[in-house]
Amino acid sequence: MGLGQVDGLLFHKEVSGEERGRLFFNDIRREDYWGRAYKRLSGLEKLGLVRVQRSDYTWPVYLLTTRGFELLRRRGKTRYETPSQGISERLVRHEIATVGVGLILTEVLGLGVNTARETWDWMGKKYGRRSQEARLTMPDFLIGKAGGNVEHIVEVELTPKSRRRYSEIFTSHRRRLPDHRTSKILYLVGWPGGVGHIMRLGRKFEASAVQAAQLSDFRAKLGCCEFAPSYYPRTPFFLVTKETPEAPQDAEQEAAR
Repeated sequence: MGLGQVDGLLFHKEVSGEERGRLFFNDIRREDYWGRAYKRLSGLEKLGLVRVQRSDYTWPVYLLTTRGFELLRRRGKTRYETPSQGISERLVRHEIATVGVGLILTEVLGLGVNTARETWDWMGKKYGRRSQEARLTMPDFLIGKAGGNVEHIVEVELTPKSRRRYSEIFTSHRRRLPDHRTSKILYLVGWPGGVGHIMRLGRKFEASAVQAAQLSDFRAKLGCCEFAPSYYPRTPFFLVTKETPEAPQDAEQEAAR
């Protein structure tokens, strides 16, 4: 996570929507380094519980060390099997954006989600396999509904992929959805014209569940944005806030298909 994300999650919960979106997407200002989050993270770094990963393209991110992970595991606070080994330089921007989306889904909208890493860790533990093909089509988020089943899939897309890759991903995602009439494959895109691009691909590959929105709109409206559909009737989709969130307990089984 980035400094702003830690700050927004733990120390500045009662702020305006615009400010919350800024922090959750790690849009750092100089004064953020004067606050409690930076002081707390610096203290944890000195204790060897977190480490800083610096990048040429984004603000630094903070990762748990093995020592920090083991401390949390002893206290029953971990959701993963192993600590992160770091983030590839080319993926840092995507990871920061994905964390921002996840914070809005869970902290603002109150939705239960499984991250790609949670699902992947479960698959490795359950099946003892690490299929590269399955990993390449693993969604960023699986959103759950009452009972813990998969309801929607969310993808954070900062740059477009090849058409062949979208065909493979759409096919994989459709297999995970329990009901194509009500469940959605929601794309949050980060480039101009991205919504139209995803909609055209949804029609081309006959993926009626695919809908898209601009990532900037999702951030500005704290998740309450309109997702444009790929098919007629062109009925927009909005994520509904849940009062009692549940992570999708069956996400692993769905992902394994």
